[in-house]
Amino acid sequence: MTPEVRTARPDDAPAVTALIGELGYPAETGEVHRRLATLPPGHVVLVSVEGERVTGWLHARHGTSLVHGDRLEIVGLVVAADRRGAGEGGSLLVAVEEWARDRGLTAAQVLSGSERNAAHAFYRGRGFRTVKTEQVFVKSLVGER
Repeated sequence: MTPEVRTARPDDAPAVTALIGELGYPAETGEVHRRLATLPPGHVVLVSVEGERVTGWLHARHGTSLVHGDRLEIVGLVVAADRRGAGEGGSLLVAVEEWARDRGLTAAQVLSGSERNAAHAFYRGRGFRTVKTEQVFVKSLVGER
């Protein structure tokens, strides 16, 4: 059975928060609710739904850079552990690719942590290819001036 895919709503925040936790990033439901309610233009969060249960989500944006131009950037994708392999991830990807085509985008990019081998296989199985590996550098801006 193909899952329903729809745009996320702020009231999906508890389920989305739990799935963010499955990715290994603890989050507060109130903060996720705020983020869903205030996404900037050019962003979309889609959810897969089985009955009333949110079983996965995908966050993407219309990205623009001087180097690569405009493209779809998949920011995050997770499916509940008990639903992996049941089609939710693929359905979310198909839906966001259609969203991107409707905006005239002709390429998609996703960054995936080096330890996420199952995710790499998922993306390769859907036409993505590895073009390079990178390191991610993070710096806190809190308390510095």
